[in-house]
Amino acid sequence: MLRARPHLLVPAWAWRWLVPVTAGIVVAAIVAVLVPAALPAAAAGLVAGAVAAALQMADPDESRVPLADEELRRLIAEVAAELRLRRPGRVYAWARPDALALRVAPWRDELRLGLPYLTEMERDELRAVVAHELTLLALRRSPLADALYRWWMADARRGRSSPAGVESVVSGMFRSADAAGARVTGVPATASALLRGTLISNSFTWFAVRYGAMAAASHGFPPDLYAGWRWKARHDGLLTAFARSVAEDDRPGSAPTRIAALTGRAPAAVAAEIAACRGDGVGVRAEGAGSAALAAGLPEKDERRLARACMRELLGRPAARSVPLPEVPDQVWDDVLEQERAEVLAVVAALLGRRDVTSQDVVDVARAGRAGELTWDHRAWLCPHEDPAVCALFPVLHRELRESGHAYAHPLARRLLVAPDGARVDVAALAAELRNQR
Repeated sequence: MLRARPHLLVPAWAWRWLVPVTAGIVVAAIVAVLVPAALPAAAAGLVAGAVAAALQMADPDESRVPLADEELRRLIAEVAAELRLRRPGRVYAWARPDALALRVAPWRDELRLGLPYLTEMERDELRAVVAHELTLLALRRSPLADALYRWWMADARRGRSSPAGVESVVSGMFRSADAAGARVTGVPATASALLRGTLISNSFTWFAVRYGAMAAASHGFPPDLYAGWRWKARHDGLLTAFARSVAEDDRPGSAPTRIAALTGRAPAAVAAEIAACRGDGVGVRAEGAGSAALAAGLPEKDERRLARACMRELLGRPAARSVPLPEVPDQVWDDVLEQERAEVLAVVAALLGRRDVTSQDVVDVARAGRAGELTWDHRAWLCPHEDPAVCALFPVLHRELRESGHAYAHPLARRLLVAPDGARVDVAALAAELRNQR
């Protein structure tokens, strides 16, 4: 640790005041050396650093809003009491799709629950999430354990593997935290929370990139980002669309490996059930929010605030105005799918060794079972399609249908098109059908 990443031994909360305070000290020292008589100015530098640190600790971050729901706050307090852990001083609904407990100051812990978790998880699943996060925070109280965890998280975000020693320690933390969830709500609910949490995170990220970025194309942001995602999750099968990709993830810390460790079942059997979205404790709802903690979401002004923060973080720039998802022009979608079609034609041309490839060539490659040979990763598009063949065919077929006069059927289901005669076409289903015609 000292050789590889010594900076991680400084707690994350300390960096928030360490940088401004250090800057104030440096400024004060320079002023004192250059102008010995300017001690008041040096003192002002120290005060400025202290004020900056205080503002950092206050952290007026619009990516979260205080969670006012008394029943949820009582749930969190009960879990903390049952596990004999310190109750978080502040609880927020978070713009991100997951959950996080963290120490924002030596004297204060904070729990952030992603709004998508709050609206789509059953209460017993949410109890497991709270137990997991509070236990994980307690396990990270030592600087070394916290540093190893942050090391692993940084590598995971970049898609890299951590050293074996780091993975071993963090995997042990996850097992302990998952076991805590099982103690307060049972193994089936904890396993379901692990799976649903991953499906929620993947589907919301895909939706924010795919649909939210469309609204942002005109320098806006979708104020109905969360409501739109909820509709697709509950009524358009978006959660289960990612089951296969989740099942294929066998990295340490992934949902299948943690569910297997929690239930004592073979990883292959767990992965098979996840791919099929069935089985006790690892199934997911395709429709409805059931008894979710906040099934109706937050007040409109709060969801608008979180949507703006989410898109600013995703795009790296603030949004100038709000653009509701139904108001995104059809041409924006056509342009995106045309770009994807051009990418598919390029990789098919490379595979066939030709320049003049057509849509029919893509169909032929898919029918021949050669889509897996294409020099691209269809998962890089956060793809909800079941395999590379469907992913390759989708933009090609979509373009052909749009040029033949098909219109969009629903602003939040762009794969559905309506022919001039009124017939509805599911482009993804059509792609799967063509793939199977060998």
